[in-house]
Amino acid sequence: MAAFEEAGIKFSVITPDRTEEVCQLLAEHFLPDEPISRSLGMERNYILDMFFTEAIKGGSCVMATDSSGKIIGVRLIEVVDKNSWVKWVFEKAFFCFLPVIAIIAYWMNKPVLYKVCKVLPA
Repeated sequence: MAAFEEAGIKFSVITPDRTEEVCQLLAEHFLPDEPISRSLGMERNYILDMFFTEAIKGGSCVMATDSSGKIIGVRLIEVVDKNSWVKWVFEKAFFCFLPVIAIIAYWMNKPVLYKVCKVLPA
């Protein structure tokens, strides 16, 4: 930890007033390289901002800032109550349909990306 302090890097809990900065950082540096978002061509949107904001509100997310106070890294985590079944059902449904959405997005974009005139059935 001393090496980080010498480099001017400070770790702290993300406060809600820094949410916009965190969302911007993730949109610029996480989404373009994260495999699922890259393959789906995802960009920053309301739903992702909602997920990030909810995680930050929980008070368990950590950020690294440089000596000027600029955010240089984040660790998002969300603590969930096992009795919160509505959220559990939503997340299960979302992640069950994510592969279907990915396949549809892939096939919708593929003819356009590669100028395919005819898609043959498998």
